[in-house]
Amino acid sequence: MKQEEYNRQIKEKEDAIKNRRKIRDVMREFMFKNKESLGKAKALIYHILLSNNYKDDYLFFATLIGDYENVVQNCITTGVIKSMLLERY
Repeated sequence: MKQEEYNRQIKEKEDAIKNRRKIRDVMREFMFKNKESLGKAKALIYHILLSNNYKDDYLFFATLIGDYENVVQNCITTGVIKSMLLERY
């Protein structure tokens, strides 16, 4: 592969990451501004986020609306707590 092609691919990947971050920031700002209304439809919001593999945004939203039971349950089922405990001890 030529160096120019490699550099182009790297630039495209960096641009895609920047765009994803911009979209995430806009989405999270929308969630924050509309958390009360969205919280009334939390099952639907969870479904949309998880079916599109937006796990971090799912956890952000659950924390935002105070649904800590879902946050803890997600951490348990994904093994996050176990790995955190193993790293600590």
